[in-house]
Amino acid sequence: MSTIWALHFRAPRIQHVRARSADAPSRARDDAEVFGVASALGVDPLHQGLHLVLEGDVARVGLLALALVDALQRCGLTQRGLGQQTVAPSAVALELGGLSKMFPVPKALDEAEIQDLIQRFARTAQLAEQAGFTGVQIHAAHGYLLSQFLSPISNKRTDHWGGELENRARLLLEVVKAVRSVVAPSFCVAVKLNSADFQRGGFDAADAKQVVQLLNELAVDLVELSGGSYEATAMQGDARDGRTLAREAYFLEFAGEIAAAATMPVMVTGGIRRLPVVEQVLAGGVAMAGIATALAINPALPKQWQAGQASHAELPAIRWKHKALASLAYMAVVKYQLRQLSLGKHTHAGVSPLRALLLEQLKSARRTRHYKRLMAAG
Repeated sequence: MSTIWALHFRAPRIQHVRARSADAPSRARDDAEVFGVASALGVDPLHQGLHLVLEGDVARVGLLALALVDALQRCGLTQRGLGQQTVAPSAVALELGGLSKMFPVPKALDEAEIQDLIQRFARTAQLAEQAGFTGVQIHAAHGYLLSQFLSPISNKRTDHWGGELENRARLLLEVVKAVRSVVAPSFCVAVKLNSADFQRGGFDAADAKQVVQLLNELAVDLVELSGGSYEATAMQGDARDGRTLAREAYFLEFAGEIAAAATMPVMVTGGIRRLPVVEQVLAGGVAMAGIATALAINPALPKQWQAGQASHAELPAIRWKHKALASLAYMAVVKYQLRQLSLGKHTHAGVSPLRALLLEQLKSARRTRHYKRLMAAG
């Protein structure tokens, strides 16, 4: 089973997204409108209703893309009780303090499992294209499986999938090659990459720059730079290595140098919620600014900026002593906003983090029971 997070957006100020056929329409848009994230869904090209909806969205939005996450990619992040073996590059446990017991020690993937994983990515991208999407994003950030392979903290392998960075990046490169081999030349393939893990001894900005240079050799249309993982939630303003990330555009200091080494457009994301910061990002040589969390709070933000309004979107800080729980609560608050929007209701940035977290845990428990029934049915 594969999971796909649907995401559709218009690319701000990108004058090209690689077109590989003479009649391929330009996907560049200059109005900087970004639309929010839909709920997780399993994509099958036989779902004609989905296909028809996507056709309408592509006509209205211009670009409809996906963040691609294979079922195995949950790896070391898979909670106990799902009824499946947890896998990862190496048998390295997740470090989340008192919450670590929720996550079993993973089993190191063997060669056959890695090859199967590569084909899962390719097949999922193929299904996405058949369903009507115009691109996919391969998620290699935030401590998911491809990110774990890149990090020397979680990848302790001594074979050709571990050790030197070229080996640790091998799985990401093979996934990109496999995806590109089964989709049309005009189909967009993007990669989400950490600018750094923000953990001592982990994947850092120099590594990210080198990986981008490796991706330059492949047909990658966009690289999105983020950072951190569930162990060091830099994407929410915290860092395990002691740095402060309280300002907006957490990863901008790394993005300019990495973008200078890239032959494809680069996008930076992480805490951007004001127009001056977007302008700073673009002035620094970065092609796109990601504002997904801000849009979850205020979906009209780009239009308000275009109208000359000095609008911004911000969630109240969660000052809990337990950083891991605070991180979970932050994500729950963002999901609460998305759920409100999906129901046609107004967002509520001031929702109690505890309430949002409890609601999310209840929904997660229901989804877990449903998932286990699906797995038991084969």
